[in-house]
Amino acid sequence: MFDNVKSDMSLLNLNTNVGVVQTNIEGRETGAHVIESKIIGREGDKEKIVNLLRQPHGDQNMSFVAIVGIGGLGKTILAKLVYNDGEVRKIFEKFMWVCVSNNFEVKTVVKKMLESLTGNQPDDKLSLDTLQKQLHDNLTSKRYFLVLDDVWDDSFDKWDKLKDNLMCGAQGSKVVVTTRDTS
Repeated sequence: MFDNVKSDMSLLNLNTNVGVVQTNIEGRETGAHVIESKIIGREGDKEKIVNLLRQPHGDQNMSFVAIVGIGGLGKTILAKLVYNDGEVRKIFEKFMWVCVSNNFEVKTVVKKMLESLTGNQPDDKLSLDTLQKQLHDNLTSKRYFLVLDDVWDDSFDKWDKLKDNLMCGAQGSKVVVTTRDTS
């Protein structure tokens, strides 16, 4: 079988010298902007998630919705469609989009949340405590919608610390997480 493949490669003048291409995953960054007219076939999935966002979750201030799938499936596009949905914009008061990738450090995520909320990049010299106070001031008693896109790390400790920063919002606040991890 491999001889046939090799023969076909020769006939097609394909290069047999194959190398590994490194991609810079750490530098990946996403934003919330989407051109909806270029997206087809996701309306049903979007509506399912919007319906989940409408539902109250008891007396909890905040709840999570996960979009899970293999790379390239369109998780980020789906999250963008939901984030920019007109009905979603009426449900929530504050909106944040954070691309996490493989750099899930609580301080970095909190800084990105503040930048998304305010449009201003927080000073790098600020301590985690100061950043947390600023986030708390912006979210207290507000129903917020947060997208954590491309989350790779499932460290319970980090999630717990991040969650502590989010409990000050109003009842019905939602966090959508896109991830490849199924745990």
